[in-house]
Amino acid sequence: MAKPIRIFEGRFGRVVLADASAPGEPQTLSEPLIFLKHDGADSMFSIGSAPQPLTREDALFANPGEPTQYLGSTN
Repeated sequence: MAKPIRIFEGRFGRVVLADASAPGEPQTLSEPLIFLKHDGADSMFSIGSAPQPLTREDALFANPGEPTQYLGSTN
């Protein structure tokens, strides 16, 4: 499970900056998710049932109710 580092709230809503450095259990949340890569090795996430790579050039989006899981780094 991702460890929350900081929460930002404003007129835009809420953004949670989290560290997903260890693979976790699948989660289904009630809000949409946006995954961005800041640092470190490339990663793999499962969104729905499809594995998706995440690099510094990518952004991943998950709809509310869609199962997501951090699978670990690709290196």
